[in-house]
Amino acid sequence: MAVRFRGKQILDASLALAKLANGTAGQLITWAAGGGITTVATGTSGQVLTSNGAGNAPTMQAVGAAAQADFTNAMLMMGG
Repeated sequence: MAVRFRGKQILDASLALAKLANGTAGQLITWAAGGGITTVATGTSGQVLTSNGAGNAPTMQAVGAAAQADFTNAMLMMGG
């Protein structure tokens, strides 16, 4: 399916990155539950991208203490 924008035809999946609007450094592009394009807000230092399950956009969240300990232990086991 194609759409028309300002008198020109745009084919599905044909929009180049150069045609995207300016955003904020660190923003991520995702699709909303309804199928529209949206962005994930940038997080703050120390936050990680977290899945909120199917049908929900991911969000930036603080790392839980248990997850941080698991990661640290895994790195130590690998010699990091």
